Amino acid sequence: MYTKSLDIETRIYGGDNHPDVAASIKNIGIVYHNKGDRAAETEMYTKAYHIFLKVLGPHHPETQGLKPFVPSVPAIVAGGVPETGKRDGH
Repeated sequence: MYTKSLDIETRIYGGDNHPDVAASIKNIGIVYHNKGDRAAETEMYTKAYHIFLKVLGPHHPETQGLKPFVPSVPAIVAGGVPETGKRDGH
């Protein structure tokens, strides 16, 4: 069902650079999560995250909501600086 919706939305919006397309991809990720397929779940969440980031920006709730589920996205600390895990210049 979600894949059919995704196909239709992609055609309607002329590609995947639309929040509705990203939302459908995120929903497919939820299905994979419920099925226990972590690799597919992460792939869908990552794709949706990057679309949300591009079309809605880094501070939008949809973008922020997926950030914890995307392993390649560094945590952002105060001031918008990516968290590197290093402290005090060490």
